[in-house]
Amino acid sequence: MGSFYWDQDLTATDSFAGAGGLSCGLERAGASLQFAVNHDERSIATYRRNFPHADVRCAWLETIDWKTTPDTLIKVGGPECTNHSRAKGEKRRDRRQLRLPGWTDHDSKPEAEKSRASMWQVYRAAKAKADKHMPYHSMIFENVPEVAEWSGYLDWLQHMLTLSDEEPAHRHYEHQILSVNAMHFGVPQCRDRWIAVFWPKGARKPDLNFRPPAFCWSCKQDIAAVQCWKNPTKKTGRYDYRLRGQYTYNCPRCSRRVQPYYRCAAEVIDFSDRGIPIGERLASRLPTLKPATMQRIADGINQFFRRPSLPPSEAREVPRIDGIAPFWITYYSNGKPYSIYEPFCTFSTRERCGLVFPPDDGSLDIHKCSFRMLNEREIKAGSGLPPQYEIVADSKDEVTRQCGHMVPPPLAQWVASRVIAAM
Repeated sequence: MGSFYWDQDLTATDSFAGAGGLSCGLERAGASLQFAVNHDERSIATYRRNFPHADVRCAWLETIDWKTTPDTLIKVGGPECTNHSRAKGEKRRDRRQLRLPGWTDHDSKPEAEKSRASMWQVYRAAKAKADKHMPYHSMIFENVPEVAEWSGYLDWLQHMLTLSDEEPAHRHYEHQILSVNAMHFGVPQCRDRWIAVFWPKGARKPDLNFRPPAFCWSCKQDIAAVQCWKNPTKKTGRYDYRLRGQYTYNCPRCSRRVQPYYRCAAEVIDFSDRGIPIGERLASRLPTLKPATMQRIADGINQFFRRPSLPPSEAREVPRIDGIAPFWITYYSNGKPYSIYEPFCTFSTRERCGLVFPPDDGSLDIHKCSFRMLNEREIKAGSGLPPQYEIVADSKDEVTRQCGHMVPPPLAQWVASRVIAAM
C-alpha cells in the first residue's frame, strides 16, 4: 500500500477544517498543513488567517475530487458532530434512540442527514487516495463520544480498515479509539471527545496510552493514572466527572479512583472585568435576568459566597484571588452554579457560561452582585487556543460559534505528536 520515505515532507490534509483547532495542534506537533477544506465561509476566513501557507478551499466535501487534491502523509478531520449529540436540543433518552427516527442516517431532517453523512466523507477522501496509489499514512478523526452509538458506526469503521489500493481488498489499516477529555490536556474546559487513529498494518503502532498525572491519596504519591471503564465491554464514552460518565482514572498501584490534575476556569478569568451589578441592569439598558438564572445565582451565593472554599489540590496554576472568589453558572435546562476552581463546561456554539462576582460592600445582596457572560479573550483561552491565534469575527457571538466547534489544540497536539513519533 504505497511506500513512505523519511525524506518526504510531513504534510497534512484537514477536512472539516473549521476554524483550525485540530490543525493548530497538528502543526504544533511538527506537521505542515498543505490542504484544508470546510464549507463555512466565516470559519475558513479564520483558517486562512492562521494558516496562510495552506491551500484552503471553502466548499462542501462532497464536491471535492480528492484525486486532484495535494497528496499528504497525514489526514485529519472533525466530521460534523451536531446530529450525533444533543447539541440540537433533542433529548436522548437512551442509546437506542440513535437507531430510531430522528437519530439515524435516514433522519427526515435534511441537515441531520448531511451531518451524519459527513462521517462517510472522510472515508471517500481516504478511498480516493488509496485508489490513486497515494494513500494517507496516518489518519486522525475526532467527534463526540455519541458517534460510537451511531447505527452506521461499525460499517464505517469496517470500510476504513479495509481501505486498499489492491484487489481483492485486504485489511490495510489498523486503528485505536480513544475516549479523552480536554480538561486532562491543560484545557480549562470539560470537553469529552472520541478520537480515532488509523495507521498502515505492519507499521509501527503509535503509543496512544494516555496516562495523566494525578496524586493518589492512598499511596501518598504522584502516579500516572490508568483509564478504567465501568462497563469493560463498552470502551467508549464520557469521563465520569461529577459522577455521570462511563470511565474513571485510577491508581495503578492500589486501584483507588483518582482525579488527574487539571487547569481550572479561574486561570483564564479576567478579574478586572466584573460586569454590571444585577440591580443596575435596567439602568444600564440590559435585560433583567430570568427567574431561573436568579435562582442559580442565589444557589451560588449560598454555596460559594457564604462558605468560601479553597482550590482543590488537583487544580493547577490557580491565580491568587483577593477576597471572595466569584463563581460561574451555566445556561442549560439543568444549569447550576459551579466553582471557578473547576474547569468550564463544554463550550457550545452559543454562550452558556456566566460569571457572578460578590458585592463590593461585603454584603451578600444578590442585587449588588455583579454579573456578566464570558468575554472573547476568556472564550479563546478556555478553548485552549494560543494567545497569538486569531479568530476572524465581527461579533462575540461569532467568536463563540467558532470556538464551540473547535477541537482544543493541546488535545490535538498530544495525539498528533504520538502519531508522528511512530511514522
